[in-house]
Amino acid sequence: MWRRSARCSVIPLRVALVRLLRAGQGEAMSPNQLHRPAHEPLGNVSYHMLQLAEAGVIVLERTRQVRGGLEHFYAFRGRWADAVAHTLDALDALDEQAEVAA
Repeated sequence: MWRRSARCSVIPLRVALVRLLRAGQGEAMSPNQLHRPAHEPLGNVSYHMLQLAEAGVIVLERTRQVRGGLEHFYAFRGRWADAVAHTLDALDALDEQAEVAA
């Protein structure tokens, strides 16, 4: 399972979604709330959020009935969330070092 989690953390859109969820400080957010700041179509965001949830990086917190469908709300509290957070922090530190060196 950790391999699937690791693969999820290297796809750029998934990294962006995890960063947006982390910035929400634990607040559950739906793909509908995230697709605009991610600059991606809602369908793409929904698919990648589902993949992150299946990999244990995020968790489905709740659902809400909306116009005959369900809106899913996810939070960055999955089984592998800490490991992914540490990886993203390390990548951010490397980016900062590269900017300083340039």
